[in-house]
Amino acid sequence: MGSEPSYGMLIYAPDRKYDFWKICTVGASDYKMPKREGVRYGETASLYNEYMMFVPPGIDFSENKNGWHWYAEYLWRAASFAQLNSTGVVATDILDFKDRTQPMSAATMLFPEAIEDTDILQLRLGLGKTITFLQVMPVTASEADLGDVLYERFYPHDGVRPQMFLARRGA
Repeated sequence: MGSEPSYGMLIYAPDRKYDFWKICTVGASDYKMPKREGVRYGETASLYNEYMMFVPPGIDFSENKNGWHWYAEYLWRAASFAQLNSTGVVATDILDFKDRTQPMSAATMLFPEAIEDTDILQLRLGLGKTITFLQVMPVTASEADLGDVLYERFYPHDGVRPQMFLARRGA
């Protein structure tokens, strides 16, 4: 196992353009992903990632409320997965947290299609360091077991793009 990750989160309130909360990590990209067999680091993957979740606008992010803590903890869990497991994480991966006591015990990594200007989802910091922003989508264990079929549900081949993928809590 790797060392304990250390980073923060930014929270952006719903606005006219994106009517949902946006939470994202700051500092997760300090961990350089090790290369993996069968994954080409190029157009579709990055050695450095930051992570984001889109949260429904009805969640109260007030400091004295704790309904939002579930989302922040879930994002932290997904963002720290690579470092804690000494592995790389790319879009299309399904992260299994191996905790069947929680309804949402896994996450799938997506390209954040709700963001219209996708140029902001990659940040070039210099020669050899480009950060890619990945969306964390909570999923159940049974959804995670679907593997590639799950990813097909998010990105259908018929060209119809979903409006946005919001995080959701299990029943």
